[in-house]
Amino acid sequence: VYRCDDATAARIVYEDNEKHKALTPRERADGLARVVEVGLAAGKSQHQLADELDVSQGYISNTLRSRKLPDEIWKRRDAGEISSEQMNALARW
Repeated sequence: VYRCDDATAARIVYEDNEKHKALTPRERADGLARVVEVGLAAGKSQHQLADELDVSQGYISNTLRSRKLPDEIWKRRDAGEISSEQMNALARW
């Protein structure tokens, strides 16, 4: 049994899913959002979380912003009809 705080547990689950599961873009975004939510509650910044996850802070920001897009857009992203760059552009509007 491995004992850890909520932020570490969320990060471990996220990293494990990234390595071992074929996730949709939306599932990846939801997983990252959970890590960020718990990490921020634990007093970590997006920059610290990005370093821990080996992603850029911009990737975190773009992913969180994209989560606010309508389901129809996410369905098109999951189907490969639009790219992550297009999602980011739509999310900025």
